[in-house]
Amino acid sequence: MADDTPETVTVEIPFLAWTQRAALKIEVAIKIGEPWRLRNALEIAVRDGASLVGASLVGASLAGARLVGARLVGASLDRASLVGARLDGASLVGASLDRASLAGARLVGARLVGASLVGASLDGANLDDAVGIICAGTDPRGYRFLGVQHDDQWYVAVGCRWFTIPQAIAHWTAKDNKDALARVGVIQVAAGE
Repeated sequence: MADDTPETVTVEIPFLAWTQRAALKIEVAIKIGEPWRLRNALEIAVRDGASLVGASLVGASLAGARLVGARLVGASLDRASLVGARLDGASLVGASLDRASLAGARLVGARLVGASLVGASLDGANLDDAVGIICAGTDPRGYRFLGVQHDDQWYVAVGCRWFTIPQAIAHWTAKDNKDALARVGVIQVAAGE
């Protein structure tokens, strides 16, 4: 059963000519169980230059949303569905995307420095030119290896695993997984660690 408690999302629009104001701040109360309304409202807000800095979108269904250039700095998107979403050029600096699904999402040129991606699914996501993330490919088991710059160090995100580089090396050394160790090595070199 869906939670009927409305979530409040604060949207700040720096300037819209029709408002005759320098800035407009709107609080939108919406039930997360109403995905198409939330998705459409956020698409319009982002298109109009809204800031979603610090927004709480935990568990939100934003599959296929067009959030190109969205400012989601410090936003909470844990367990959100962003399957196939367009987040090109989005700023997700310091955002929490733990257990979020970004399968097939476009994050071309997105800024992910400091983002938390513990257990996030990025299968098939386009991360070309993304900042704060390194893709080391997919291993024979089908796991995608990502280096993520978080908390002033680099982490290795693989499936539900979230390791520092030394932890990743220790884990896959103990498993004698040479392919995984090579991918961690790619992340280590690219990160300058």
